[in-house]
Amino acid sequence: MNRRAFHRNERGAAATEFALILPLMLILAFSIYEAGRVFWAYNIVQSSARDASRYAARLGITCTGSAATFNDSASTAAVQNLARTGAIDGTGDPLLPGWTDNSTVTVALACVSKTSGSTTFSGRYEGETSIPTVTVTAAAPYGLLFGGLFGGLTIDAVTVSNAQAWTE
Repeated sequence: MNRRAFHRNERGAAATEFALILPLMLILAFSIYEAGRVFWAYNIVQSSARDASRYAARLGITCTGSAATFNDSASTAAVQNLARTGAIDGTGDPLLPGWTDNSTVTVALACVSKTSGSTTFSGRYEGETSIPTVTVTAAAPYGLLFGGLFGGLTIDAVTVSNAQAWTE
């Protein structure tokens, strides 16, 4: 084969280009899939923390100064179960795979004093000078499917916090 024919020969060029581009395309595809999974998990944990804090804000809570406590000792476990499984009694499946521990859901209670306007609230807390707020923080365990592809990138948990005050 002469030199000119060799330079004009394009057999195998497409296969070579494909071989060069394939790793980049696979990394891009896996990255998009993994990002979608992270956003999906975040959305589930965000929604569960919001629902649990709304539920907790409707429970009986007693304010003593700036501290607050549930009137029922089982309320904290019910809020944790609701955040983790979507069921108050905890009988449902975990909302995310591997989210089996209630200790990953913390429930913090506080009382906020009325500082402006009238000195009391209306509705359920009528006559009171402070109103309870509930903050639910959920940290669901999460593992990347393709973590090894991203050079040591790890996400151990998806953590979300939501605060809610009781309103009518």
